Amino acid sequence: MKEEILNFSYEKLFQTAELYESIRKLNIDVDLLKVRRFFAACKPIRGMLLYFDEEDVESGLVKIEDNRLVFADVSLTCDVLEKYAKCELKSAMVYLVTCSPESYEDNKAGELNFYFIQNACMDLVRNILTQNFRKLTRDQIGESETVWFSRGFGPGYFGMPIEEGKKMLELVHGEQIGVCYKGDMMEPLKSTIGAMVSYQAEQPIKVSPCEYCMADNKNCIFCGEFKENF
Repeated sequence: MKEEILNFSYEKLFQTAELYESIRKLNIDVDLLKVRRFFAACKPIRGMLLYFDEEDVESGLVKIEDNRLVFADVSLTCDVLEKYAKCELKSAMVYLVTCSPESYEDNKAGELNFYFIQNACMDLVRNILTQNFRKLTRDQIGESETVWFSRGFGPGYFGMPIEEGKKMLELVHGEQIGVCYKGDMMEPLKSTIGAMVSYQAEQPIKVSPCEYCMADNKNCIFCGEFKENF
């Protein structure tokens, strides 16, 4: 088992082409100089990765049983895991990304834009942690061996109950980067937690979030598409 805790300054994130592409897709009118000045005073985004390698799998420390991902004495329920249960598990990770909510009071009309950009920064950090997971797995298994990677899943997605977030946070010891639960919500609110696995199979397993969607209306606020039938 390997643990990584990383700090990501907004300035470094703003230097990446991927983030600028994300901002462009938001289609918002924003003064990037003003944005960079604001985020220069913000605390960095913190990312945390708990990695379980092939030895952990072989020792039984981590395994998939039916719709559960089991880490020693912590069992996480997620319906999508039933699709991976018959595959050979190779590695797994749990990740946590958080940033302290900074005051937007002095930015007035710009508040919404800053909020979107901060979310884009968090998404980029999550992508970096996912890339780290892939690299750690590849470094151990080697390039010649076929291995596939699951989609990231977490509380509320792919059939994982919201309550499982508390067990995930306990597993990664989120207090190390200042994250805790207050009632049913993580604090800081700008925090996201999830898991991912790698596996061996003849073909990659294709899953769609819509299979596990619990929306009860036709306007999907998550994917932005109009659904005829839920």
